[in-house]
Amino acid sequence: MFFYDSGSQESFYEMQNRVNRKLKAVRRGGIVLAVCLIVLGIALMICPQSVVTWVERGIAMVLGLTGILEVIDYFTTTALFRQSFTIARGVGNLLIAVLLLMMDTQTIMTLLAVILGLMLCLIGVHKMDFAAKLNYFRVSGGQASVLAGVLTLIVGIGFLVSPLLLTSVATMLIGLYCVIGGIALLAEMLSFVSL
Repeated sequence: MFFYDSGSQESFYEMQNRVNRKLKAVRRGGIVLAVCLIVLGIALMICPQSVVTWVERGIAMVLGLTGILEVIDYFTTTALFRQSFTIARGVGNLLIAVLLLMMDTQTIMTLLAVILGLMLCLIGVHKMDFAAKLNYFRVSGGQASVLAGVLTLIVGIGFLVSPLLLTSVATMLIGLYCVIGGIALLAEMLSFVSL
């Protein structure tokens, strides 16, 4: 039989107090996260383009700072350990950041919707191809894969045909999901009981 000895005997009440402190910290963090989700969801449903603009600016700033740090890293590293990919990645991040800051929101939303549409079309075709292979080898479950592939392909074509409309709808759905998820998380955190 194995007994663990930590070297110090902690009483049950000390352990309970430590666990309760951690639970309270988790509860506070969960409540803050839930409120943030609810606020983000409401903001996405009320003014989706403004939120997308702020997210775009934030991503541009992070990419720009990352690019600057990578360029600095390249020039401060000794010549023996320099990697050319570091400077290429840094300059690429800087270029993407500048493009994001210069483009308007509708252009970025359209570009992202077209990229998403192409990806969904490829995923849909892949799912239908997978279903055909399942069917060829007489493996059950191919019908669900065909249905998922067709639905994914339809949504992908929808993004390609009308990128701004579907982007707005998707933003509204994400906002609704954030609000519902935030409310559920808030209810869970408020029902958290200490030992």
